[in-house]
Amino acid sequence: MPSRVYDDRRCRGSTGLSHDTGAHMSVSWSKIARIHARTLSVSLSVGLLLVAGAATPGYAGTADLRMSSKGTVAFQAANSRLWVTGITGNGKELNFSVMPGTSPAISAGTGQTTVLTGTVVFQGSNGNLWAAAAGSGSGGDHRQPMAPGTGPTVSTDGTRVAYQGSNGRLWTTDGRSYTDSGLAMAPGTSPSIASTSQVAFQGADGYLWTTRGGRTDLAMMPGTSPASSRDGVIAFQGANGNLWIIRVGGGTDDTGFAMAPGTSPNMSTMSTNWDLTRIAFQGANGNLWTTVASVNRLGKDWGYPMMPGTSAGVSADAAEVAFHGSNGHLYTISENDSVRELGFTLAAGTSPA
Repeated sequence: MPSRVYDDRRCRGSTGLSHDTGAHMSVSWSKIARIHARTLSVSLSVGLLLVAGAATPGYAGTADLRMSSKGTVAFQAANSRLWVTGITGNGKELNFSVMPGTSPAISAGTGQTTVLTGTVVFQGSNGNLWAAAAGSGSGGDHRQPMAPGTGPTVSTDGTRVAYQGSNGRLWTTDGRSYTDSGLAMAPGTSPSIASTSQVAFQGADGYLWTTRGGRTDLAMMPGTSPASSRDGVIAFQGANGNLWIIRVGGGTDDTGFAMAPGTSPNMSTMSTNWDLTRIAFQGANGNLWTTVASVNRLGKDWGYPMMPGTSAGVSADAAEVAFHGSNGHLYTISENDSVRELGFTLAAGTSPA
């Protein structure tokens, strides 16, 4: 980890960030959210995931982390069931069981903080792709087999889902049809999909791939997955163990922030200002860290230890972070920087979204 610890919420207007922290104005998460958040409803396409899987809710599993809905966190509980909760509590168990070792993903939802909202996609306990509505618990099995230990992800605009199929290749769906890309993925990894329908993933060769640009020359840490934002930023753990960022326009940076082995970054997805795209990750010291996707980025060690092998979730509007604490409990950080231990116990080796 870098020897100096900065508060990643300090910025200098629209021109980005600087390491000269004394010259900065502090901008709260709530301010960022008000400026950059957009109200997103669950799209018809994602809604079709619920319709297509409208069989009686049975036993299902979760997926891997990716984007999370403001105000709603999805997770696999210690009883292997799918749960959703607000960032301050009011959790409820949905009528689905979870594939052990996997984590859910959730659509951007409506941006409300007082109701449970968004569509949760996950790997069911039968190994198939499942979907469920966070608010109503409706949903079901899509009968699309997934690769073991992986999870689906929802695009930043809520129109598509990407996942690793049981044949080890990248698949996508709009809820009506299912497409095999023919591109082989690394075992145990999950894709990330942006609103442009560009999918980023770790290829079977261990390198970062995108569906638009193909294979990059950037090697990834085995067993980890990338994250994508709406404006095209990609974050991933490089083969050297550091957090890497591909910025808007294609610039690539090794941030120098060392990550914990076997973990992946997550990022906010709704901002159109990439300087304010928030990235959360487990640092090499085992603590929760956050940074932003600026050239002159700043990092913050929150001082909260995370469960080894897990990754943090970030809300679509950058206002909240959720993580699996080292005591096994779910923690959230809200837009006023208050940290809460919600009292929910997560399943071993899983991450909230």
